[in-house]
Amino acid sequence: MIFVIDAISAEIITKKYYKEIYSYCYSNLFCNEDGASEVTQEVFLFFQEQREELENTNIQAWLY
Repeated sequence: MIFVIDAISAEIITKKYYKEIYSYCYSNLFCNEDGASEVTQEVFLFFQEQREELENTNIQAWLY
């Protein structure tokens, strides 16, 4: 099943999960602000690019 997310919903999702994803990247992957920030931005850039074709309604799981 394809789950379509419009631009406004994508922005809300980004605001809701940005800090959580950043914290995960910081504590589990890099332990530095630059690396965590870069990867977090990549996650949400990819999310924005793929948001119209997501096949998983569990957004949190998809982001991780």
